[in-house]
Amino acid sequence: MGAESLIAELVSLEPQFKAAAQHALELQPTVALKQKSTTGSAGIDALTEADLAVQELVLGTLAETPLSTCQLFAEEATPSVDRFADRSPFALTLDPIDGTLMYAHGSPYFRFILGFRTVDELRYTFVYYPAQEISIRITNQGIEQSGRFDLPALPNHARTVVYSAEPRSASRSTAIRATLRDLGYTLTDTGHVRKGFGSITLFLAGVVGGYYNGYPNVHDSFVAAHYAQARGWPVHYEHPDKGLSLNELHVASGSLRFPNDYYVLQP
Repeated sequence: MGAESLIAELVSLEPQFKAAAQHALELQPTVALKQKSTTGSAGIDALTEADLAVQELVLGTLAETPLSTCQLFAEEATPSVDRFADRSPFALTLDPIDGTLMYAHGSPYFRFILGFRTVDELRYTFVYYPAQEISIRITNQGIEQSGRFDLPALPNHARTVVYSAEPRSASRSTAIRATLRDLGYTLTDTGHVRKGFGSITLFLAGVVGGYYNGYPNVHDSFVAAHYAQARGWPVHYEHPDKGLSLNELHVASGSLRFPNDYYVLQP
């Protein structure tokens, strides 16, 4: 099957993806926080049984369709990962619960993120907030959103750029901060704006002026880039010729990552 047929298959499965994410919501009151790695970053190391359960529900569904011919980059190590192709011109990316740490602490702003792509091109992104019943689909045809963010009143952060992953080095941090400062923006950690939401939520809700990712991982760090592309906004990469190519992936800080930070500004 070609890319468009596989994307149509994904769209048809969105009710099942939502149901799996709703299962995470049901488990949230009693979930226990575990540690899956020892990177030293609480957000990266966090794991719950809900992460594993939601991933298995979704992969079990996908594996029974032609999407099993895709290569898979899944956040967690669960049995159904082996049901997908080792190599393929198409890849699926999955983070069953993006924001595991805030999820375990009771935040309603955790989200499910599923992507479909080629080596060099983002083709389909599906983001779902089960507690808010907000879904966002991004394709070459544009953005379709169901539901609206209902965030508590926040101070004006129109000139704030939030990050979820810091610059990879001190020199890069100095350079990107200077670039944004010259443009009239301040780069800051999400927690300095409001804890419990996540940088991508603040960006998608239009609360902040921009989003930055200093070390994008393959599972969920592409959302802002794909959203901006669909809006026709520039995506500013450290290495513009490489983008978020799968050919550039390497293991760092407990995840598969792209050595190409980027930022996006709201127009």
